Amino acid sequence: MIEKNNKICEAKDIKENILELHFFQGQSDYLEENNIKENERKNAVKAKIAEFFNMKNVCFLFGAGTSCPAIPNMAGLYAKVEKALKGNYMGKRFDKIAKACDNKLEEILSVLYSGRAYYQGFGDGYKYREEKCSDLIKFIEELSLKVSILISPRVKLLKSLKFINPSIKR
Repeated sequence: MIEKNNKICEAKDIKENILELHFFQGQSDYLEENNIKENERKNAVKAKIAEFFNMKNVCFLFGAGTSCPAIPNMAGLYAKVEKALKGNYMGKRFDKIAKACDNKLEEILSVLYSGRAYYQGFGDGYKYREEKCSDLIKFIEELSLKVSILISPRVKLLKSLKFINPSIKR
């Protein structure tokens, strides 16, 4: 027995609520709007994500702001990235982008991924700018792995996505 919101609940009731699956696209719950049944939701999410992976220039950062427990981790990761870049040749570039993005790591990475794709479109003439974006992306990604903010359910999701699209490197 567990007390929740001044009500006594069975442990199985709590477990059922924890395992409830939602998939938001913008402000709307894709699964609810399309009346997808509980037992079909996991496959529907896999299919939708597979569809997104087939699009060009679409970036994913799972866990960043998607749930309350992940928010403190992302804030902590931003602070670690900022500290690690102090005095580094990439620090000034990061600070400029961070200021424009209100210090939100998700938005910073989005700008960097977009910048990299943009400069790739110009060919060799802008290769050095593309590499600057790539270097900073790589630095942030490697630091995030060192900090190890990955949580078990997200790891399982990423593994299942790797099964859908084996070319996923992140």
